Amino acid sequence: VSTQSTGLSRILVMKLFLLAFLLLSLINVSTPLEYAHALTLQVEPQVEECFYEDIPANSDVELTLTVIRGGLLDIRLRIEGPDGSVMYEDLLFFDHESANGKQDHTQSWKANKDSTYKFCFDNKMSRYTAKVVDFEVYYHTQDTAIKGDKNEPASAEDVKTIETSVHRMTSSFDHVERELNYLKFRESRHRETADSTAARIFWYSLLETFLLVSVSLSQAFYLKRAFDMKPGRA
Repeated sequence: VSTQSTGLSRILVMKLFLLAFLLLSLINVSTPLEYAHALTLQVEPQVEECFYEDIPANSDVELTLTVIRGGLLDIRLRIEGPDGSVMYEDLLFFDHESANGKQDHTQSWKANKDSTYKFCFDNKMSRYTAKVVDFEVYYHTQDTAIKGDKNEPASAEDVKTIETSVHRMTSSFDHVERELNYLKFRESRHRETADSTAARIFWYSLLETFLLVSVSLSQAFYLKRAFDMKPGRA
């Protein structure tokens, strides 16, 4: 058993070294680079919050957002291109309670050149309620090959199978990341619902206790008054 375990360990180590070598070979091949920036912020009433993102050329861009707390769970989204033109603008509503409700919103486009995009979250329509917005900017682009000083870069044909596997793994990890973000949104919303329900139960219990004490004191007062009354007045 010990000899068999040692043999399996050696095979595993050899496979790991082979995988590491093949992955290092991919460094010299032009492969897609992926970036994701996520942020949770609170947009105060009568306020518009804007962010800027530098995106390289030939990038597929996705902006995913949701409102996890505040009022009707609504926010106005505006996306401006590098020339200041409005690429997208709409008032978005979210519903995390219903299974068929809108959980999040994704806006996609392609950046043809190196440029800076502007994302604005407008809460000016709200007078008193702040909105908590969770959003993520995701884009992937084709980077140039990184060549060494002495070693010749591997051709795409030599590592085509491995490159395809790496791309599939990247897509799978991206899918898992999106699922985790969705679960995070749901958990945040459910936590807000639980806190709101607990607060309502607390105040209802407090009101119920106050009413019971008031009724008890009133009954005691009127009973005492009834027994203290003189027989002639009765």
